[in-house]
Amino acid sequence: MHIYFFHAALIVSAYFVIGFIIAQIKQDNSFVDVMWGAGFIVLTAGLYLIRQLGGETMINAHFIILIMTSIWGFRLTRFLFRRNRKVGEDFRYIEMRKKWGDRQKLNAFFKVFMLQGVLQYIVAFAIVVVFAYPREDPGSLANFALVLGATVWVFGFIFELVADRQMRNFKDCPETEGRVLNTGLWRYSRHPNYFGEATLWWGLWIVVLGNAQFPYNLIAIISPITITVLVRFISGVPLLEERMMQRQEYREYASHTSTFFPLPPKPGGRPDP
Repeated sequence: MHIYFFHAALIVSAYFVIGFIIAQIKQDNSFVDVMWGAGFIVLTAGLYLIRQLGGETMINAHFIILIMTSIWGFRLTRFLFRRNRKVGEDFRYIEMRKKWGDRQKLNAFFKVFMLQGVLQYIVAFAIVVVFAYPREDPGSLANFALVLGATVWVFGFIFELVADRQMRNFKDCPETEGRVLNTGLWRYSRHPNYFGEATLWWGLWIVVLGNAQFPYNLIAIISPITITVLVRFISGVPLLEERMMQRQEYREYASHTSTFFPLPPKPGGRPDP
C-alpha cells in the first residue's frame, strides 16, 4: 500500500483523538459532528503539504480538490458549530449516553470518535488516491474530468447551501414554530441538503476519475458510494425520518414529497424511496 494511505490514517487518527479530548471537556459528544467537515480540510491540506515538501509532482487536481474541500468543510463546520451552540448536545448522543451508563467515555471513544474517523477515512479515500497515484501526464481527458467534476461539485454545494439556509430561515421565524417546511427545495425533497451533500462527493470523484491512475481511480468510487449510503440509509435520513414521522403534519408532507432525490411533488399517496 502506498505511504500516503498511512499518512492519511495517522492524520485522521490524531485529529479524532484530539477531538475526543475536547468533547469530554465540553461534555458534548455531538462535537464530533462539528469536526466532520474540518477533518477533510486537515486531511487534504496535510497530504498536499506532504507532497509539496517532498518535491513530488503536483497536478492541477491537487489544488482544485484542496480548494473544494476547504470551501465545503469550512461552510459545514461553521454551520454545524452555530447550530450546536444554540441547541446543545444533539438528541442522538444524549440517547447514547443513557444506554452506555457508566462506560460513557470508553464507548464514546470507540463508537463515536474512532468510528467517525474510520468513516471519514473511507469517504476521503478518493482524495488519498489522487495524492498517492496522480496521473503525471494529464491530458484533455483529465482536464474535461476536472471541469465536469467541479461543475457537479458546485451544483451539489449550492444545493446543500440553499437547502440549509432555507431551513435556518424557517426555524428562525417565530410564525413557523412547530410547522413543517414544504417550500423552496424542500417542496421537491424532504432532505435536499443530504442530496446536495452526496452530489458534491460524486463531483469530486469525477475529478479523481480523470486525474488518478487506473485502476485506483475506479476503486475511488467507494467515496461517493459510502457518503450516499450513509446519509440516505444509515445516519442521515433514517434517523430524522424516525423522529419526524411521529408528527401528523410531517406524515402528510411525506406522502407527496420525495425522500431524497428532488422530484415534482405528488398529489398524494405513499412517499417516494
